[in-house]
Amino acid sequence: MQLIEDGKDGLLVPVGDAHQLALAIGRLLDNPSQASRLAEAARRKVEDHYAREAMVRRFEDFYGDLVAGRVFAR
Repeated sequence: MQLIEDGKDGLLVPVGDAHQLALAIGRLLDNPSQASRLAEAARRKVEDHYAREAMVRRFEDFYGDLVAGRVFAR
């Protein structure tokens, strides 16, 4: 999973392309509802995948799988 998905929970621009960055910022300034939608989607993704509770849940699942023999070392 990518941290940011272009147009879904953020806007991606080419590295070092100040012109494209300025255009993306301008689009968000011109369209506050899109900016709010992207911000809300990003917040939900962080809470669902990277918040402490989500990380603990993944560790619990991993260790449960390890104990049950469903995870194999390479």
